[in-house]
Amino acid sequence: LLELGAGAADDRDAILELSPGVGGQEAGLFTGELLSMYERFALRRGWQFEVDSLTEGQVPGAVLSASVRVTGRGDQENGPHGWLRYESGVHRVQRIPATERKGRMQTSSASIVVLPVADEEDIILGQNDVRIEISKKSSGPGGQSVNAAHQAIRATHIATGLSVHCASSQSQFENKTRAVAMLRTKLLDKQLSARAEFERSERKEQRGTGDRSEKIRTFNFQRDEVTDHRLSKEEAGGGHSADGMLFGEGLEALLVAHRSRGRAEQLTDAVSYLEAQLLPAQAKKK
Repeated sequence: LLELGAGAADDRDAILELSPGVGGQEAGLFTGELLSMYERFALRRGWQFEVDSLTEGQVPGAVLSASVRVTGRGDQENGPHGWLRYESGVHRVQRIPATERKGRMQTSSASIVVLPVADEEDIILGQNDVRIEISKKSSGPGGQSVNAAHQAIRATHIATGLSVHCASSQSQFENKTRAVAMLRTKLLDKQLSARAEFERSERKEQRGTGDRSEKIRTFNFQRDEVTDHRLSKEEAGGGHSADGMLFGEGLEALLVAHRSRGRAEQLTDAVSYLEAQLLPAQAKKK
């Protein structure tokens, strides 16, 4: 996979990681709403949506962190990662929070990371490469201890210190299997990210696709509008209802637009690469 270009993982399952940004409780509530939005979208497409880990806030509906696995792997047209990879980035919400007594508008945010699920042949892990720990506690609402957490597993890659936590099942074996799979996915993403950064520096330009620190979308509830900052209105970047989007309506139209644009960019990159390879060869012949 590392030797292939963008889109090579489009047929893969996906790991979604969600976390609140600025905005306190409101950011946690928005993160919870995005989690529900992705679940609705996944179910509409016939995918499975499984929560690997979830930490809830003190306010009902608020999410402090979540990691979910979306499965439905088939071909590049229908693979979850091929659709959801355009969701990586910072999502903003502008509205009057339910907890705001003075009726003031607030801007909050949530961060989304989408990773392609790694196959065993992508990242080879030996028994001595990973440290497995059984966690005695997990986080429930407000960070409270949950009895079922005694089966939670933490897997750590010894060489890099990278670790993941899984408590989705009552079975210690299932949690261990999932944790190692998540760790493999994280390690693959680290390598893919390093390659992408190198390629960006080689091209001496920064594109607006895949940079996870970038503001990619704004939900404005006062205008009941969603704006995708990477797309023009002609490319379906505007005119979508904020309420409708959170209920899974309109998200597919945005992702279709991104997939079309992504394919055009891949074609342009392929042509540029071929030209860069052919021109020196032709110059030598002359």
